[in-house]
Amino acid sequence: MAFATNPVTGGLYYIDYATKVMKVSYFDGNMPPTAVAKADKRYGNSPLTVQFTGSESTDPEGAQLTYEWDFGDGSPKSNEADPEHTFTSGEMANYEVVLKVTDPEGLSSTAKLTVSLNNTPPVVNITSPAEGTLYELTDQVTYTLRAEVTDSEHSGDDLTYEWQTVLHHNDHIHPEPIDNNPETTATITPIGCDGETYFYRFN
Repeated sequence: MAFATNPVTGGLYYIDYATKVMKVSYFDGNMPPTAVAKADKRYGNSPLTVQFTGSESTDPEGAQLTYEWDFGDGSPKSNEADPEHTFTSGEMANYEVVLKVTDPEGLSSTAKLTVSLNNTPPVVNITSPAEGTLYELTDQVTYTLRAEVTDSEHSGDDLTYEWQTVLHHNDHIHPEPIDNNPETTATITPIGCDGETYFYRFN
């Protein structure tokens, strides 16, 4: 961990083990709500009707929230908690949907979703290493990271890749930096046998 303060605002920041920079905020009295945005589908062919859910958003004080959905396609915004919206386009398109929730004292938060029209996600099957592989407890082991990837609308250089090695330790994780090579290797260190729970996952 590493902590630091912003020299201008005085805000407190810390590093979450090499993958995130987190901000610690202080509120005196009323605290902001937490926006939770969900959708029953995230991709499909046009016209695509999506049922959105924002009613799972919460307020620390239990106050009644107001809602504002921006569907990202130029259509009018919705003030319903759980609106339905239909996306229409003759082309492949991605829409960033933003939910903003606001409490009675004016504090707000946002949550975002991406809806893809006329596009489907790639299908990925990791072929190396095999699921459930046991690693050595005496030496470092290097694994080849390889996957079969297919996509109905794109191929080759149109696709981007992200491999990540993650050590799971009891109830928390230690993620390694992301590797963008389509095929790569990862070296893991033997760890375990002290009564605690460890395993590695290749994503």
